[in-house]
Amino acid sequence: YRGGYSNRGGHGKGRGGGDNWVEGVDKLAELHGHKQLVRVVTLVTEPTGRQVIYSAGQDRSVRVWDLSLPKNQQCTNCVTIGEDVGS
Repeated sequence: YRGGYSNRGGHGKGRGGGDNWVEGVDKLAELHGHKQLVRVVTLVTEPTGRQVIYSAGQDRSVRVWDLSLPKNQQCTNCVTIGEDVGS
């Protein structure tokens, strides 16, 4: 699954797994890792200014993304939970 998150509070996934973006929304990050639909995305700006995204979804995983790291290293933690998040 490929999707993205914006710094204007919106998120989008277009046809082709995220290739099309929501018009008028600035893309902050493109996240690769979830195997199924992502239902919850939360952006947190820490007091140091570091931005972290928490995502969870149908693949029963919660992932932590550190946007200050290079693209292929952004997912810093992944926890598998017992149920689909947001169902």
